[in-house]
Amino acid sequence: MVTHPIMSIFQFTPDDLVANRAGYATSKQTYRKIQPSVLEILFMIGFGLWAVFGTLVGIGMLSVSILFDNGLSVSLSDMFGALFYAFILIILPAYVTLYLIRRRLQKRHDRHTRTIHRVSGPITLEERESNDIDTPNRYYLHVGGEKLELTYHQYKTLQPYQNTNWHIYYFPHSKIIASLEHW
Repeated sequence: MVTHPIMSIFQFTPDDLVANRAGYATSKQTYRKIQPSVLEILFMIGFGLWAVFGTLVGIGMLSVSILFDNGLSVSLSDMFGALFYAFILIILPAYVTLYLIRRRLQKRHDRHTRTIHRVSGPITLEERESNDIDTPNRYYLHVGGEKLELTYHQYKTLQPYQNTNWHIYYFPHSKIIASLEHW
């Protein structure tokens, strides 16, 4: 049993559900669900450039320090400052870039194989609250040992069905829900 609001929120059609039951995604579903967005690509390029720029700035700061301060006497505060700048300018953007590249490769693999996996059982929902005002809460669906990320609207739509049995069809590498049905 699948209701229209669930189909709308999770962006799938009855034809998509039939294909998912057979273990594959339709081409339209693949395009809707895992096509890389322009924003995602721009973030990847931006953070990559930030990491390269941060590395160049770090090398420049180190060179200036060695040339003008004889670089041999380094205080503890200088070391903490250098670690802070290394984190902000190099490590954090490099980590974000690698995460975005990994995520893009997962989606690319799912897009090319169009394979769908199924997990069944009672669902439990989790809201992970953020301690930061600027960072939104994250929402997850747990079923049969899998943890799949949800949007806020998907989370709210599934709340009345907490601890009921569902078949969840998802892309195996990117862990994006393709469709679902109550049983």
